[in-house]
Amino acid sequence: VEGYTGGSLTLGDIILMFQFVRGDTVPTVTREEVVLRIGLVHEDRLLSDQVFRGHEPVTIGHDRKDTISLPADEYKGAAATFKPTAGGGGKFHVVLPKEATGMRLAIDGMPMEAAEAIQKKVATQVGDTLTFDLPVKSRGRASLGPYTLLFQVVKQTLTVPTMPRRSLLSQLAGP
Repeated sequence: VEGYTGGSLTLGDIILMFQFVRGDTVPTVTREEVVLRIGLVHEDRLLSDQVFRGHEPVTIGHDRKDTISLPADEYKGAAATFKPTAGGGGKFHVVLPKEATGMRLAIDGMPMEAAEAIQKKVATQVGDTLTFDLPVKSRGRASLGPYTLLFQVVKQTLTVPTMPRRSLLSQLAGP
């Protein structure tokens, strides 16, 4: 019966149906969450590509306490920060320091330079820093010294195993 996944057998008036299933299959559930994906490029080489959950703040700078720490001899500027917005909804509030150059954004598929983003009121310049909100399905890039920072907010689908729930009767009868 190894070549079959199931079948039936007739015994007089009784029809016996059978099916072979793997006993090690585990029920799963699919979850969707908003994540921040950050890539770091140096000299045309991708150094890192990391995914951060939608509730974690992320900083990129030269300090040890930063989430992604750049070498202090190559980048001495302030940290770029990505904080989840208070209302949720999968948006990140981004603050790029004055040292960030060559910033480009693509929100809702429309790419724009920093000056155009300020003109369209997508981004605001407060002092020397550039701030904007990054919604789901948007991306951008900026240079921090010799490093190019690539960022995007996406929905990630995760399939995780779940423990099968027993019926109430089997839970009571179990002990």
